[in-house]
Amino acid sequence: MSAFSRIISVFILIPLFLSACGVRDREIAENEISKNLKISGDFYNAGGSEAYGRWWTVFKSDELNALMERMFADNYRIAESYEGLKALYALYGISDADRIPTLSLGAGASKSFSEVNGDKVEVNSYSLSLTASYEADIWGKLKYASKSNMYTLMSSRYDLDSLYMTLSAELADRYIAYIAYSKILKKKREGMSLYKSMLDARERLYRSGIGDMTKLLEAKKSLEAAQTEVLSAEQNLDGVRQSIAVLLGFADGRQISISDDGYVTPELPKAVPAEVVSSRPDIRSALFTLYRYDRAAAAAAAKRYPTLSLSASAGYSGDTVSDLISPENFAAQILGNLVLPIIDGRARKLEYEKQQAYLRQNIYTYQKTVITGLNEVQTALNTNRYALETLNRQNDRLDSDMKLYSIAKMRYETGIDDYESVLETRIALNEREASVISAESALAQARIELIRAIGGGWTQEYTDKRLQDDIAKLFSGDDK
Repeated sequence: MSAFSRIISVFILIPLFLSACGVRDREIAENEISKNLKISGDFYNAGGSEAYGRWWTVFKSDELNALMERMFADNYRIAESYEGLKALYALYGISDADRIPTLSLGAGASKSFSEVNGDKVEVNSYSLSLTASYEADIWGKLKYASKSNMYTLMSSRYDLDSLYMTLSAELADRYIAYIAYSKILKKKREGMSLYKSMLDARERLYRSGIGDMTKLLEAKKSLEAAQTEVLSAEQNLDGVRQSIAVLLGFADGRQISISDDGYVTPELPKAVPAEVVSSRPDIRSALFTLYRYDRAAAAAAAKRYPTLSLSASAGYSGDTVSDLISPENFAAQILGNLVLPIIDGRARKLEYEKQQAYLRQNIYTYQKTVITGLNEVQTALNTNRYALETLNRQNDRLDSDMKLYSIAKMRYETGIDDYESVLETRIALNEREASVISAESALAQARIELIRAIGGGWTQEYTDKRLQDDIAKLFSGDDK
């Protein structure tokens, strides 16, 4: 080997060896991710029942179960997310394919004309070649980029899980609200009828000359207020029906029919911090987004070092097609290419620094997501506690109002009081019954919010079932 060749080899090999020490092959450690996170050992007032799997079935409503399955099949936001997820599967497949050699077949034909001694000569040329190329991923640039895309895919899958959790909770919440509004509407209509009876009674008294004009006007005002409340309840019911229709993929709420058969309010579900961190899809998504930028930073570091690519080609060329494939027309070559970045305006260094900044940013994002998720669980537990206490108090007041109504009827039947007293206590009892319905609904909705805040792994059965055929087709080479 000549002195010049040895010098060139040294200049090539030294950067290669030095750069091997700079690539970030180690993934980010758990202690770097969880640093500064302060998590207590348990939640305050956690319940005892489990809340995993198809959680909405604990409400024991066949209608809600059917609506949920229908939404999972027909909701546009879910369908939109699946298409985006399939695109990420394809992107991951593309980045993974960059790591294997490529092989291509080429064929060509050309015709040229030239002048020889004043005569025009036609020259035909034909070629048939096979070319292979490969980039040696010495520093892991392609591997890290592929892994970054894999983590992007996993993060998006957890985003889809979050969408399932959000939409299922929203549908269950709206379903509970529909039943409550339907029952409240009946109570408002009963109240309107009672106020109408009160007005009729006071009109009779006024016409008989023993009634009070002020009480008559108060009765009219109360009836008008009751009529307004009926309209408001009807509007609330239509609004909830419309929101359910949108979740199911309909533009008009009149296209769906919902009964008010009822449901069973489940027990308070169990929740501990470790379960929340491991099962909440938004926390898992934030974690894999963090991993994505960690591997993107590693890929950016690897791009600062030499790139080695290899190529080989073999083929035939000739003046006629019949003579094309013959031993004397065969040629082959092997090429190696080493590119070492020297001056690039600091672009590669800045790209690495950018990815490092994104990584640090997403560490904080992950920590914030964990704290937010745990706070949502604690808030939901508090809401459940207050909702249960409110319901108990409303039931106690309902018992008192029922006793007052019974006493008023007894006093009327014995001639002690007039019928107006019965109507007044019945109106109060009717309003209390509506308050109990609202409190029952609020407790059920608080249960739903807590289940949503805890998270769960039930969504995988839906995503796997819906994706398996499309993903298998995507990577099978079937273009049909």
